[in-house]
Amino acid sequence: MTRTSHELKAAVDLFIKSADALFGPITTLKVKGQRAKKISWMAFFLTTEMWENLLRCTEVLEDADAIQHLFSSDTDPTLYLLIPVIEELLTAWEDKEEVERYAEYIEGLKKSRLKVQKYYNKFDKKPAIILSLAIHPYYKLWWIKIHWGGAEEKAKEIAEGNPDAIDWHEVAMKTVEAAVSHCRVSHSLTFEN
Repeated sequence: MTRTSHELKAAVDLFIKSADALFGPITTLKVKGQRAKKISWMAFFLTTEMWENLLRCTEVLEDADAIQHLFSSDTDPTLYLLIPVIEELLTAWEDKEEVERYAEYIEGLKKSRLKVQKYYNKFDKKPAIILSLAIHPYYKLWWIKIHWGGAEEKAKEIAEGNPDAIDWHEVAMKTVEAAVSHCRVSHSLTFEN
């Protein structure tokens, strides 16, 4: 809605400039014991600088809004999207932190990114998220290997001095194997009874 307002700013400005003459004040504030104060429409007039601030704020919020819409489906599963789109959001906000245009939003972007990162880091403990990628006909485990790395990336990181490097493809494989083993045990118990 704010992007549409920005696109229609000439019409919005024209309306606000003429609204007092057409409709009178937008509201009246009454504080007990004081005279009523009439608030004109012009109190809501945005300068060019204010419109540009609104546009920048909108651009920041649109990153999260776009991702929220990806999860708004009544008919299709969306859990498999969780890791890729959260990574996309984190990257978008990280990129904006480096752009002068968003300088006044850097603190908010950092805090937002750290909050999302906090929950993203908990995905490691949720096998369902990895399994949702693994069983998806398009993503499968190759997505994890390409985006997070496998044995080659682990070896490279160790060579670069990171002794805590992880082969994420192997972690994903073990997660899938553990789930399959669990299902086999559960199924054999069901059929024997």
